[in-house]
Amino acid sequence: THLMYDAILRTSRKRIWILGRKNRKLFDKDHRSQLKQVAGSVNHGFDFRILFLDPDAEESTISSAHADGDLRGQIYASLSAALATATSAGIDARRHFRLCGLARACHAIICDDYVVYSKYRVMYGVVAPFTDSNFVIDRADSEVGGELVSDFLSRWDSARALDCSEHRRGFMGPR
Repeated sequence: THLMYDAILRTSRKRIWILGRKNRKLFDKDHRSQLKQVAGSVNHGFDFRILFLDPDAEESTISSAHADGDLRGQIYASLSAALATATSAGIDARRHFRLCGLARACHAIICDDYVVYSKYRVMYGVVAPFTDSNFVIDRADSEVGGELVSDFLSRWDSARALDCSEHRRGFMGPR
């Protein structure tokens, strides 16, 4: 997945929208310099939006999103790390991050005129890990691509803004 994020960050010219759970790999140290370039591009019209699974979502949403019993804690930790990385790169998390409390059917990245997605595999009633999953690339104006773009925009519009003051202190758990 690091290679995929690397390619997306290097080649996208007008937008990157990501619908993820934790988005941990995007905000890993491997991508810091590219995120600084994204921050500079945002000032020139680049559209950068990241949706995280809301750690305060209903228990049924959290428990069905991943088999790990501590997913909520992992999301809190990922949000704190993402905020620190974004801040150091010059990205305003209040504008570019939101928390989505809805379950989803796939992991989706919309970059420029393409969508990159992987459908979830469900095992024992929960989402299986994405490690070594296959991703599909499609045009954003295809039938599936259009549905993913519409789904992302709908989720973005209904998602709650990130309260950066909570995350700067470092999440220790639910509010």
